[in-house]
Amino acid sequence: MSRTLRRTLTVAAAASALALGVADGARAGDDPGGGGSDWICAITTGVQACFVEHGDHVWVQDTLGDGNHARGRVVDDQDDWATPWCINYGGYGTWKHCDFDVVEGDNAWIRAARWEGSRQLNSMESLIINT
Repeated sequence: MSRTLRRTLTVAAAASALALGVADGARAGDDPGGGGSDWICAITTGVQACFVEHGDHVWVQDTLGDGNHARGRVVDDQDDWATPWCINYGGYGTWKHCDFDVVEGDNAWIRAARWEGSRQLNSMESLIINT
Protein backbone atom coordinates (compact mmCIF):
# COMPACT_ATOMS: atom_id res chain seq x y z
CA MET A 1 0.00 0.00 0.00
CA SER A 2 1.43 3.39 -0.90
CA ARG A 3 2.36 5.87 1.79
CA THR A 4 -0.13 8.45 0.43
CA LEU A 5 -3.02 5.98 0.47
CA ARG A 6 -2.10 4.78 3.98
CA ARG A 7 -1.93 8.37 5.25
CA THR A 8 -5.30 9.18 3.64
CA LEU A 9 -6.94 6.14 5.25
CA THR A 10 -5.39 6.99 8.63
CA VAL A 11 -6.69 10.56 8.48
CA ALA A 12 -10.15 9.33 7.43
CA ALA A 13 -10.21 6.81 10.30
CA ALA A 14 -9.12 9.47 12.80
CA ALA A 15 -11.81 11.87 11.56
CA SER A 16 -14.45 9.13 11.89
CA ALA A 17 -13.31 8.29 15.43
CA LEU A 18 -13.41 11.96 16.37
CA ALA A 19 -16.91 12.36 14.97
CA LEU A 20 -18.12 9.31 16.88
CA GLY A 21 -16.43 10.54 20.06
CA VAL A 22 -18.25 13.85 20.14
CA ALA A 23 -21.62 12.52 19.06
CA ASP A 24 -22.47 11.71 22.68
CA GLY A 25 -20.86 14.64 24.45
CA ALA A 26 -19.61 18.18 24.09
CA ARG A 27 -17.03 20.37 25.79
CA ALA A 28 -17.85 23.35 27.95
CA GLY A 29 -18.82 26.34 25.89
CA ASP A 30 -20.53 24.20 23.27
CA ASP A 31 -24.28 24.56 23.03
CA PRO A 32 -25.32 20.89 22.97
CA GLY A 33 -28.85 21.41 21.81
CA GLY A 34 -29.43 25.04 21.15
CA GLY A 35 -31.18 25.64 24.45
CA GLY A 36 -34.57 27.19 24.07
CA SER A 37 -37.95 27.22 25.72
CA ASP A 38 -38.33 23.44 25.58
CA TRP A 39 -35.34 22.94 27.92
CA ILE A 40 -36.09 22.40 31.62
CA CYS A 41 -33.01 22.24 33.86
CA ALA A 42 -32.19 21.32 37.43
CA ILE A 43 -28.95 22.74 38.84
CA THR A 44 -27.11 21.75 41.99
CA THR A 45 -23.50 21.96 43.13
CA GLY A 46 -21.40 20.36 40.42
CA VAL A 47 -24.22 19.36 38.07
CA GLN A 48 -26.63 20.78 35.53
CA ALA A 49 -29.18 18.30 34.14
CA CYS A 50 -31.62 19.35 31.43
CA PHE A 51 -34.64 17.68 29.88
CA VAL A 52 -35.51 18.58 26.30
CA GLU A 53 -39.21 17.92 25.79
CA HIS A 54 -39.01 17.55 22.01
CA GLY A 55 -37.46 14.10 21.63
CA ASP A 56 -37.14 13.19 25.33
CA HIS A 57 -33.44 14.05 25.58
CA VAL A 58 -31.49 14.41 28.82
CA TRP A 59 -28.27 16.45 28.88
CA VAL A 60 -25.97 16.32 31.92
CA GLN A 61 -23.05 18.69 32.53
CA ASP A 62 -20.30 18.31 35.14
CA THR A 63 -19.84 21.87 36.43
CA LEU A 64 -17.28 21.29 39.20
CA GLY A 65 -13.73 19.96 38.85
CA ASP A 66 -13.87 17.89 42.03
CA GLY A 67 -13.34 14.36 40.64
CA ASN A 68 -16.95 13.32 41.24
CA HIS A 69 -19.38 12.51 38.44
CA ALA A 70 -22.66 14.07 37.34
CA ARG A 71 -25.97 12.31 36.75
CA GLY A 72 -29.42 13.25 35.51
CA ARG A 73 -32.71 11.40 35.14
CA VAL A 74 -36.43 11.96 34.71
CA VAL A 75 -38.72 10.73 37.52
CA ASP A 76 -42.54 10.62 37.47
CA ASP A 77 -44.09 12.84 40.16
CA GLN A 78 -46.01 9.81 41.51
CA ASP A 79 -42.88 7.59 41.48
CA ASP A 80 -44.57 5.26 38.97
CA TRP A 81 -41.57 5.29 36.63
CA ALA A 82 -38.12 6.77 36.13
CA THR A 83 -35.55 6.77 33.35
CA PRO A 84 -32.16 5.20 33.98
CA TRP A 85 -29.48 7.64 35.12
CA CYS A 86 -27.71 9.54 32.36
CA ILE A 87 -24.17 9.41 33.78
CA ASN A 88 -21.40 11.84 32.86
CA TYR A 89 -17.92 10.50 33.67
CA GLY A 90 -16.29 12.97 31.25
CA GLY A 91 -15.10 15.42 33.90
CA TYR A 92 -15.36 19.14 34.44
CA GLY A 93 -17.07 21.09 31.67
CA THR A 94 -18.25 18.08 29.65
CA TRP A 95 -21.80 17.26 28.61
CA LYS A 96 -23.34 13.80 28.34
CA HIS A 97 -26.40 13.22 26.15
CA CYS A 98 -28.95 10.44 26.65
CA ASP A 99 -32.07 9.75 24.61
CA PHE A 100 -34.92 8.18 26.58
CA ASP A 101 -38.51 7.18 25.85
CA VAL A 102 -40.45 9.11 28.49
CA VAL A 103 -44.13 8.43 29.27
CA GLU A 104 -46.16 11.16 27.57
CA GLY A 105 -48.65 13.37 29.41
CA ASP A 106 -47.31 12.84 32.94
CA ASN A 107 -45.92 15.41 35.32
CA ALA A 108 -42.35 14.52 36.16
CA TRP A 109 -39.09 15.91 37.56
CA ILE A 110 -35.68 16.32 35.99
CA ARG A 111 -33.20 15.39 38.71
CA ALA A 112 -29.56 16.53 38.78
CA ALA A 113 -27.24 14.73 41.18
CA ARG A 114 -23.52 14.65 42.02
CA TRP A 115 -22.07 11.27 42.92
CA GLU A 116 -18.84 10.04 44.48
CA GLY A 117 -18.58 6.44 43.32
CA SER A 118 -21.87 4.80 44.31
CA ARG A 119 -22.79 7.45 46.90
CA GLN A 120 -25.04 10.39 46.06
CA LEU A 121 -23.64 13.63 47.49
CA ASN A 122 -26.37 16.13 46.57
CA SER A 123 -29.30 16.58 44.20
CA MET A 124 -31.91 19.05 42.97
CA GLU A 125 -35.10 18.67 40.91
CA SER A 126 -37.16 20.86 38.58
CA LEU A 127 -40.77 20.13 37.64
CA ILE A 128 -41.68 19.14 34.09
CA ILE A 129 -45.35 19.73 33.30
CA ASN A 130 -46.91 17.23 30.85
CA THR A 131 -43.92 15.34 29.50
